[in-house]
Amino acid sequence: MDDITGTEDFEPLDDSHPAWEQFELTVAELAAGYDSDAVVTHNVKQPGRVSRRRRQIDALVVGTVGFSETKVAIECKRNTTKKLGIDVVDQFVGKLLDIDADKGVLCAWGGFDAGAQARASGAAHPRIELRDLGDLEELKRWRLKARQFLRERACPNPNCLDDVALHEWPAEADGIATVAGTCGSCGTLTAECPECGEVSGIDIGTTDCWGCEVVFDAFMWPGDADVDTITVRIPEQAQ
Repeated sequence: MDDITGTEDFEPLDDSHPAWEQFELTVAELAAGYDSDAVVTHNVKQPGRVSRRRRQIDALVVGTVGFSETKVAIECKRNTTKKLGIDVVDQFVGKLLDIDADKGVLCAWGGFDAGAQARASGAAHPRIELRDLGDLEELKRWRLKARQFLRERACPNPNCLDDVALHEWPAEADGIATVAGTCGSCGTLTAECPECGEVSGIDIGTTDCWGCEVVFDAFMWPGDADVDTITVRIPEQAQ
């Protein structure tokens, strides 16, 4: 978790940081630059009032308006192939209500379709702002790297027809990482095998790859709503 209060406190990232983390921190830096008095925290977990689980937030901005504290949650979507739809906005609204945020800012590269824009413009409590980051000069360099860490694959759930956006997922210390994502329609946690390329639906704990002998270890802290790490065990390690 990184606290950024104004851009002067932001340390430039290098290639030792995963690309997904670099992107989220870049967005957090931009948010800090808009209000030097606000406290911007990257990758923070907030308790859910309804879910009673800790919810992961890409960036949290806490500032003061008048005499009241205001909490703004920022979510970063690294989509590059199609516009985000109303389902993504609905999920974001649910998270904002759960953490009692005053406002939410949903950031994406590829923009939003008409349904998503209508849903966001009609939201009042909390208010939703959509930001297409494709034209921001500060993020142009990410377009060149997008294909290296983001891809879309068909959801492995046979009853779902949607695609899942996969990105680099954290692994346990010194473990082998992979690309993974959660289906926005059915919620299936999806991981791509680094050995055979097969896409598998995985559960918390241990799941066998659907195409080879690789094993996925998915870990989630008690009380969390999102999987923290997915670690790959190749055949010789799985024995």
